[in-house]
Amino acid sequence: MKKEVRDRLIEKGVEELADALLEMAACDDRAEGLVRRLTASSEEKVKNFKAKVAGLKRMRRFVRSGKTYSRMDPAIVEHGR
Repeated sequence: MKKEVRDRLIEKGVEELADALLEMAACDDRAEGLVRRLTASSEEKVKNFKAKVAGLKRMRRFVRSGKTYSRMDPAIVEHGR
């Protein structure tokens, strides 16, 4: 079924699919994010990637040895880790 649906969508043409995607993006944050990623320049993609990495570094929780710890976890603070 997936290939059949894909083939039908291809037959619809670029303009109709673009309009449908923009309509969906107006109502759904995930679709909006997809549109932004699809239409971003190379420079914007690099900037967005760096921002995501920086956000991960700032997260208040992290994973160590398969367990999740808070930065203020007494076990970590106590042992100076």
